[in-house]
Amino acid sequence: TNGQEELASLSYLITMKYAQSNSVHTREIGAYYAKSLSKLAEKYPKIINKVEGFELLASICFFDIDSAVKFATVMNRYGFDISAQTYKPKCPAAVLTKPPIIATKEMIDCFVGKMDEILTQMEF
Repeated sequence: TNGQEELASLSYLITMKYAQSNSVHTREIGAYYAKSLSKLAEKYPKIINKVEGFELLASICFFDIDSAVKFATVMNRYGFDISAQTYKPKCPAAVLTKPPIIATKEMIDCFVGKMDEILTQMEF
């Protein structure tokens, strides 16, 4: 859409080749991330309603939109690219998380660790 479709196409092809060559790692890290998010949801049942999605493509669903926005805003301040979905009049209170397929367990631990830290501060 930006007039440089050949760069987007090349990027896509490289990403798909990487994904095929590293599918075992991606599945393992995706399962690890999903388990980490499930533990987080269990730890904060008053704030987190549920976790939806599949492995690295997961959403954290909050009970209210204000909590979702606050959580995403603070995570963004720490450099984590997540977003609260607020662009529709009746959006669910969901925060989209998408760690990269190149993530390591250490990166996931850092990401989820910061989530845990922020949720601790939000807990009533």
